[in-house]
Amino acid sequence: MEAAFRARYDDSKAGRSLTAVQLFDDSRMTAPSGRFHIVFCLDESGSMAGQKWSDVVAAYRLLISRRQNDQALEDVVSVITFSSWSRSQGQMLPLARAPASLTYTGGDTSFAPPLADALAAMQAGPADCTPLLVFMSDGQNHDGGTAPLSAMGQMVASMRGRNLQVHTIAFQALGGEAMLRQLAAEGGGTFHSAADGVQLARTFSSIAAGCTAMDALVQRFGDILSEQIAFKIRADFL
Repeated sequence: MEAAFRARYDDSKAGRSLTAVQLFDDSRMTAPSGRFHIVFCLDESGSMAGQKWSDVVAAYRLLISRRQNDQALEDVVSVITFSSWSRSQGQMLPLARAPASLTYTGGDTSFAPPLADALAAMQAGPADCTPLLVFMSDGQNHDGGTAPLSAMGQMVASMRGRNLQVHTIAFQALGGEAMLRQLAAEGGGTFHSAADGVQLARTFSSIAAGCTAMDALVQRFGDILSEQIAFKIRADFL
């Protein structure tokens, strides 16, 4: 088809030649199977008590519900909550069996332990699943320095070739945004900020929507097409 267009359009005397543009960027697409291993790391430190924890659980449920509505029934879910330490509230569970409620303990805030547990869950998970990390906190971690970044670096190295996706979220942050931003950058992912429960729910919902391979395809298609249109306008009129 491209050759037929070139034969019809190209004209050296008129200075006209066809330019082919790759509208589908294979490097940005998700795993062919479309299956995800969603690993939640949710802050349950003392500052998360009360309404904030209720908002987190509601946002978590919304993400699960969105994936169910998208018929992503082959997804698996691991849930890690953390304060000074981390603990599992479900590992490699089918989407339909993801826990509906999460218990809360309180305590201090450390980022490295849940990241290490998240990596262990990913390594034990199905090899044909795309690992997706959802890491949420409201506070400054007390294991600062290089420990969390080192843990994220190990995750990236271990999941190389698996299309690891990383989302870090600062929720009504009392500090710690800088580290969450660094973790997202180290993981080649996205940092989000949510000022209240409504924004947190929207963030979790958008993460779920981004899991859909078709959504990612359409978004990338639109991005590339917009770039080419803008380039054409600049070339012709500026």
